[in-house]
Amino acid sequence: MLLAAPLASTASAAEARATDTPFHVTSGDRCEYGSSEGTLTWDGTRPNGVWITGSVRDSGPDGLCADDGLLTRVTFTGLSRGQEVDRAEQTVDNDTENFRFLLGDDVVIGPGPLDEVVVRICRVTASAPDPGLGYCGEPRTYPRTEFGPTH
Repeated sequence: MLLAAPLASTASAAEARATDTPFHVTSGDRCEYGSSEGTLTWDGTRPNGVWITGSVRDSGPDGLCADDGLLTRVTFTGLSRGQEVDRAEQTVDNDTENFRFLLGDDVVIGPGPLDEVVVRICRVTASAPDPGLGYCGEPRTYPRTEFGPTH
């Protein structure tokens, strides 16, 4: 009977650990000028937010595709019950940038903690006289990963 208490506390600690979800999105064009990949870490100790770690890449000219003059922007939109509660963007031009940040931790009013993140790559102009110029790849939705057993 003495063993039951330590096992129960170990199970609770395991449920509070972070759970990783890999992500990968592209610009969707023939040359795949832009892409982003990394990990969404749903942290059981900070239930409102998700740590986002990864990189965003904007390819410069290579043997097949010329530089199109556009930048690559990855957007992370945090949703709670279908409502946007936080958003973050990372932009790069002809390079790769690494990032790590917490999305959605400041949500104190609203529908609740983040339950999904939508990730999308867009190609945009550098000096935007018309910010509508450019195009976007298909958005990818990543639901919150459960901690511990699900019922």
